[in-house]
Amino acid sequence: MKRKLSARIFLTGLELMKPILVPIFWALGKAYNVLFGPSDLRSSHSSEEQLRQKIRENLSFLFDEYGARIESDQTLPHPRPFDYAVVITSIQGLAFRFIRGRGEFTVQVSPTRIPLVWEDLTLVLNIIDPAFQQRDFSSFADAAVALKGHIASLREAFSAGESELQRRLSDAHIHERVVIRQRENEINRRLYNI
Repeated sequence: MKRKLSARIFLTGLELMKPILVPIFWALGKAYNVLFGPSDLRSSHSSEEQLRQKIRENLSFLFDEYGARIESDQTLPHPRPFDYAVVITSIQGLAFRFIRGRGEFTVQVSPTRIPLVWEDLTLVLNIIDPAFQQRDFSSFADAAVALKGHIASLREAFSAGESELQRRLSDAHIHERVVIRQRENEINRRLYNI
């Protein structure tokens, strides 16, 4: 009961301070944008250009064999949050979105006919090739090895309309949501002794 009372006091204090805090934080946000906005923007564009170079160097087969094009991801405005860089590489029928930042490296895939539906590449590869072990890529070399042997099967899997791949991806997403819900419940149980 004591914990709940202190939480109520804190929340009430915040509500009372809200008319003062909102304008202060608004002004601080504007000052930050004026002082550091141009630097953040340059840094964001620089990180993206470095990612483009890494893709050209480490995944050169996409350009040599498949005529890949590099595009910027327009769904997330600059400056990107933290140190994230996002680049899309398109080949005929497929688009790959490379995301790097905060120690993470992710590759997503999408059919070019449905450009905003991105799936984790490792999940898709695991579905179309059960021998492929689903794991996060640790480097461009890992991604290159995975992509080299699977471009044709990826094109084939995504070329069909409502395919077996779509059904299995849907099942995988349902499973992921169930696992996340279970983990949330476990965390809440431990935090709040429910």
